[in-house]
Amino acid sequence: MATSTPKPRRAAATATKGTPKTKVAQPKVATPPKSRTAREVVDQDLVAQAVALRTPDGNGGSFEVWNHRKGDMARAVMYMAIRYEGGTDAATGQSEPDLELTDDRSKIVQTSSSPAYMGLLSTLVAWSQQDPPDAAERARNEVIYSFQGNRNPFIDHPEWATSGLFTSAKPASCQLLD
Repeated sequence: MATSTPKPRRAAATATKGTPKTKVAQPKVATPPKSRTAREVVDQDLVAQAVALRTPDGNGGSFEVWNHRKGDMARAVMYMAIRYEGGTDAATGQSEPDLELTDDRSKIVQTSSSPAYMGLLSTLVAWSQQDPPDAAERARNEVIYSFQGNRNPFIDHPEWATSGLFTSAKPASCQLLD
């Protein structure tokens, strides 16, 4: 199905001499988004691409990516869930969302409040196990690390992708050893 660009709407005619009878409404210019890190760009764009897909019946409430990308998607979403815990960003002072994973579909709704539930935990854990990190995903993680100094721990340690990490009030510490 092809999409078309909407035509500009015309404003009401004016009666003043010397002015045009109609004016074309100018499109609204979007406010530029806050600066995003390389990992956020990659992870959020990956999620946005998948969310844009719809099932044949038009249901936008769920999606499924290609089998060879399911683990990548799962690890990106899990990273966002542990990275965004609400509060205020120390560097920018901007408010950040509290992103959470759940198996309760009724909690996954569009919202601008926190917590924001964004994925089925059991599905993401299964996808991560079925599609382990490949060379391309590890290379992307290295490139992001070289620019930002942070890594997606679920790429380096896919064994950490468990439901217990996301459902426990006191999850086990995940510390890297030298």
